[in-house]
Amino acid sequence: RMSGLKILDVSDPARLTTLGSYDTAGQAPGIATAVAGDSFACIGWPRPKFRALDVSKPAMPLFAGTCELFGYPEDMVLRDSFVYVAEGRRFQIVNVARPRQPVLVGSCVTQDGVFGLVVQETLAYVAGTSLQIVNVANPASPRVICTGGRPSIGVAVRDTFAYVPSWDTLFVFSVANPSQPHELSRTPTGRAWDVTIGESVLFIGTSEGVEAYEVSNPVLPRRIGAASAPYSNRRLSYAGGYLYGAFWDAGVAVYETTTTGVTEPAPWPRPSRLAFRVRPNPIAQFAVLEGHRVRGGCLTVRDAVGRSMAVGRREENGGTRLDFGGIPQGLYFVEVTVGGRREIAKAVKQ
Repeated sequence: RMSGLKILDVSDPARLTTLGSYDTAGQAPGIATAVAGDSFACIGWPRPKFRALDVSKPAMPLFAGTCELFGYPEDMVLRDSFVYVAEGRRFQIVNVARPRQPVLVGSCVTQDGVFGLVVQETLAYVAGTSLQIVNVANPASPRVICTGGRPSIGVAVRDTFAYVPSWDTLFVFSVANPSQPHELSRTPTGRAWDVTIGESVLFIGTSEGVEAYEVSNPVLPRRIGAASAPYSNRRLSYAGGYLYGAFWDAGVAVYETTTTGVTEPAPWPRPSRLAFRVRPNPIAQFAVLEGHRVRGGCLTVRDAVGRSMAVGRREENGGTRLDFGGIPQGLYFVEVTVGGRREIAKAVKQ
């Protein structure tokens, strides 16, 4: 917000209320991003550029500590005791184990024009003039391992897929090999700003509102719904079946997402005579299809782009044993077809 930080009560999504705010008279800071954990929050600030707040009393947020960054934060992610900061020309990591004494611990150079950030395990995905992937396994020494893809303001990541809305097109990339992502598909969209993902539905904030895409098959995203908004979207966040959007001066809007017309996958076992599951998952080398045998049926393992993979198969008392040892790491789809009926399960090869 241009007027500082606002803290909202969202316990009733239909009736948002403001609990407190933080600003300094005369500075009128334009805050592009904020993160919060337990009793503290972190925001960007004119000077120094990183500020931690004590929000144990949401109605009275108080200054806690600060540290200087290279540039102004465009997006931040909090994981454990680290805040990952995306900013123009630099990616930085701040240790907030002691919120009253935040410390800059790692930094690396990135391309100019950074706007969005996702952190997944030991990798950070930075959206901007291109998609950049940063290895953050060592917080003291982050390093860019890939630069490419499409210019974007936002990015979402699930399994081994990165979803990048660029202008009026949604691009899906396989990032099974983070140093060499490759494009899988592209789908027309509205003028995109930000993107987030919930279960198997992807939400894109546009200049007109919000669009929903079913992405259970990442190679073929399918538009399933849309909703108007009071203003162009800037940020999207999904939690507990609700979609929260920040719409510049129009404030925050909340969308209930269970009416998109998409039925999310039910947990295993499903009530079907063909129901099966893959165990263990993720897979080191061997996996077993539990729940039924597939003798007389057709079993195929496909990669993210639909290619059939050479996977060894052997029938055992406990099910069908598969050998994934000869194929690369990544996400695969195990297809079982018996009597004209087909079911598909996801499997991750480590």
